[in-house]
Amino acid sequence: MSLWMISAWQVFGQEVQITGKVTDATTKEVLPGVNVIVKGTTQGVSSDATGTFHINATSGATLVFSFVGYKAVEIVVGSTPSYDIALEPEFAKLEEVVVIGYGTVKKSDATGSVIAVDSKDFNKGAINSAQDLLSGKTAGVVITDASGDPNSSVQIRIRGGSSLNASNDPLIVVDGVPIDNNAATGSSNILSFLNPNDVETFTVLKDASATAIFGSRASNGVIIITTKKGTLGSPMKISYNGTASLSAVAKLTDVFSGDQMRQLAANLVNINGAASLTALGDQNKNWQSLVFQISLSQDHNLSLSGAYKVIPYHISLGYTDKEGILINNSFNRGTGSFNLSPVLFHNSLKVNINGKGEYTNQNYGDAGAVGNAVRMDPTQPVFTNNPASAGYFEWANLGISQGTVNPVAQAKLITNYALVFRGMGNIQLDYASPLIPELHANLNLGTDNTQAAQTTVRPPTLPTSVTGTAWGQRQKQLGINYNNLLDFYLNYNKEFSAIKSKIDLTAGYSWQHFREISYNYNHSIIAPGHPVQVTDSVKTKTEYYVASFFGRFNYNVLNRYLLTATISGDGS
Repeated sequence: MSLWMISAWQVFGQEVQITGKVTDATTKEVLPGVNVIVKGTTQGVSSDATGTFHINATSGATLVFSFVGYKAVEIVVGSTPSYDIALEPEFAKLEEVVVIGYGTVKKSDATGSVIAVDSKDFNKGAINSAQDLLSGKTAGVVITDASGDPNSSVQIRIRGGSSLNASNDPLIVVDGVPIDNNAATGSSNILSFLNPNDVETFTVLKDASATAIFGSRASNGVIIITTKKGTLGSPMKISYNGTASLSAVAKLTDVFSGDQMRQLAANLVNINGAASLTALGDQNKNWQSLVFQISLSQDHNLSLSGAYKVIPYHISLGYTDKEGILINNSFNRGTGSFNLSPVLFHNSLKVNINGKGEYTNQNYGDAGAVGNAVRMDPTQPVFTNNPASAGYFEWANLGISQGTVNPVAQAKLITNYALVFRGMGNIQLDYASPLIPELHANLNLGTDNTQAAQTTVRPPTLPTSVTGTAWGQRQKQLGINYNNLLDFYLNYNKEFSAIKSKIDLTAGYSWQHFREISYNYNHSIIAPGHPVQVTDSVKTKTEYYVASFFGRFNYNVLNRYLLTATISGDGS
């Protein structure tokens, strides 16, 4: 038995010399300096000037071939003593292409401040909206939520504010379509229509050199968002991810208890008389704990990506259901998107078709209940037997002229519903001239339409103040927003090896049409038993156009000296 084991060791464990040559899979040129290592050991060599390598390894061992800018390759040593290895260039690392205004550029060739953040660097966890992916990831970009509302408005600032009166919002471009910074009626977050799971990259343009091609509206910086696409030749891939989360207020504001209030009133009897005590109740209420809740949220996303023949595709569906930490506050969203990106006519025509749809149904409630919960008398009960106030305690019912509206009634009885439908899409055509292959013509047609309705109802049983000057209100707002786009530009990109230079020249025209229509209806009740006061107002449409001519010239000498010149003329 021992002799057989020795014989087996000699056959299967003996080292043999492995030789071969390493080349570039694209250019077929030899690659010197490639690292060849026996996996799991420190044993390794490098290929010589002719790309040849020699290394000793046992049969069954794994050899790892690695070189900067190329994808690593592993092979298992078999009975063959010679191997020729072709390494594939890892273009993403070599080129580092980033999206800029009207085109792309190698990051090494960009003269302006351009920062790209892709999906592998995004924030993880329960993400409400697309901007949450970017928060804290880029120096000089500050993203602030206005409140704890699930769909609260968001303030985005790039390198701080620059104006006291004008807007400080950056220009946001989604898949080549600049969007309107004015949120539609009932939608407080301009990026709520975008499913965070569809986002592939954010590119932030910060300085004048990077933003100039977009003209004056890019004076506060530009955020370019690109969404996911399919890959040519890849099989269909189905992905699902879902999250669930609980949220709660971390700390309540410190206020007096009912017992402390009664003690304070007792100390004031000699000053104000017995009325200081008789106005107080016998409760010990922390009203904040009654208007806040532990909220449950869930998010589900399903996507399909791949390629059907010559048509890469990416399709996604998303559903979000979030409760607010304030009672009677909720946010529901459904999204759908698709992308088709075929390359036709022997790679001369690149087509990129995007479509996105969204609906949101939100109850904003009444955030004023939070402040009233801090100020409300802790000695009073939540409920009484007064039918005029639907059974809730109200100071107005007791004839008291100072105090607050019952915060629990305010939070539960006021409804502020908003229903928003939004559709956005565009088609981009990039055609390479057969006569001048370095010349490309690019046409981009896009549209972004929103229809929204917001209804606020304050029941007649709830006064607007403790004096009871108004008791009921119904307000409805309707809004329609249109945004249509036409971009056309020519790009000439050519390398002149004789003078070791490269030219990238872009010139084009952009036209965008914005239109907003809103209607307001207001019905109010001054006091119980009084007739309804009706105030109807129709806001006339707001309409404007933006037209621009633009050009950019990039000149690269010896891959070391860079010159960028940009010109833009705007009319609105």
